[in-house]
Amino acid sequence: MVIWSFTIWSFTILSFIICSFFTMTYDQAMARLQEIVQQLENGQAISLDQYTKLAKEAKELIEYCRKQLTELDGEIKQILE
Repeated sequence: MVIWSFTIWSFTILSFIICSFFTMTYDQAMARLQEIVQQLENGQAISLDQYTKLAKEAKELIEYCRKQLTELDGEIKQILE
């Protein structure tokens, strides 16, 4: 029962994060990434699980921002041609 509840909770959180990325702007993603970095740099003791979750979220945010910048770069190049 506990494992099932945890699995549903984890799936819900993951779904929320994924949905957030689809509606998140570049600026919002960068702001969230800065929050994560501050949390990790604060020196507060966090669990290994929390650290792993934050690292995964940061990785997804970085990939999202990189994709947004790459698309914008392509659009700018088309405009300048």
